[in-house]
Amino acid sequence: FDMVYLQNSLRDQAQLVASNAEAFQQASEELADKDEALEMAMTRQEELVQQINEVSTQLQDKVGKLSDELESSRAANQALEEQTRVRVKSLQTDRDAARAELERLRAEHA
Repeated sequence: FDMVYLQNSLRDQAQLVASNAEAFQQASEELADKDEALEMAMTRQEELVQQINEVSTQLQDKVGKLSDELESSRAANQALEEQTRVRVKSLQTDRDAARAELERLRAEHA
């Protein structure tokens, strides 16, 4: 009976070892697949971060350019407003002078 028990026990142990080896192999393969997927995800993440950085740099450059254009436009607008004020003042002065001349001429002929 001891011999049969030992043989059965040995057979059970061998089956358990084989089962554990299969489970270990399957787990190793799954882990390798997950590791590969993780590597691919990390590579993709690095690519996306690089693209984000490039777009961010482009946007910063564009904002800088637009800010410069806006400042230039404001300066040109201010200069135009000043020229307009000067021209209006000149025209008002001319008008006042013409009015005064007209009144003087009317007074002479009256």
